Amino acid sequence: MKILFSLTYYTPYVSGLTLYVKRLAEVLVKRRYQVKIICMQHDNKLKNYEFINSIEVNRAKPIVKLSKGFISFDWIIRSYQEVKSSDIVIINLPQAEGFVPASFAKLLGRKIISIYHCEVVLPKGLINFLVERLLNFANTLTLYLSDTVITYTEDFAINSKILPKFKRKLQYCYPPIKVPKLNKRVQKMIKRKILKRPSLDGFKGPALIIGVAARLAAEKGIEYLLEAIPEIDSVIARSEERATRQSRTGSPPPRLKLGVAMTRNCRPIRWK
Repeated sequence: MKILFSLTYYTPYVSGLTLYVKRLAEVLVKRRYQVKIICMQHDNKLKNYEFINSIEVNRAKPIVKLSKGFISFDWIIRSYQEVKSSDIVIINLPQAEGFVPASFAKLLGRKIISIYHCEVVLPKGLINFLVERLLNFANTLTLYLSDTVITYTEDFAINSKILPKFKRKLQYCYPPIKVPKLNKRVQKMIKRKILKRPSLDGFKGPALIIGVAARLAAEKGIEYLLEAIPEIDSVIARSEERATRQSRTGSPPPRLKLGVAMTRNCRPIRWK
């Protein structure tokens, strides 16, 4: 079976969406599927055509870049050529130009699967507003043409701006996760760096640590975590009060103040 993945950026570009497609494509190749990638040539130094880990990668030449998307006539030509030689077309959204291979796949009778990874939320401004509206329209058109729509969780689908319109097509599946081999030396290094942080309101030693493994972008919702700090602080306070009442010694555990400035609570982990 011949499978075509459509996305804007592919390796060596690094993002969650790119890694998702890369890992899934490489697993399918190992299972003896023929896999192709059609994407944009986001860097002029990249080849228009090459094989990466037995996966055929076709990059279309863009004319102009618009926000994170591109305008390209080469994309239209390559989309038709690659869709024609494929059995299944998997389009990874958000992708403004994804409706092009989706349209050709519909005309040629190919099965279309769209994977809706996330929604793009751009900063305020007229241009960003127009770009976001255009992207949502393009994504909606692609989803309308799709036979199946996959997203990670039902909760995300319910709260999405677009996905509730396509309930009958929706299926839920977690992204492919490559379980890494744990390096104890690196673990110890990270632990030492975390515990070396400044004390919080006089509290020294190990404290409650909330880790965030994400790119800090507008759509990631980091503000919700920060807004939750007072509630976490309140929960800890109630827990400590119960522990104090139950303690026979009468000595309460040290009070941890989490509701302090972000600059004091949040710090990246860096090592050479």
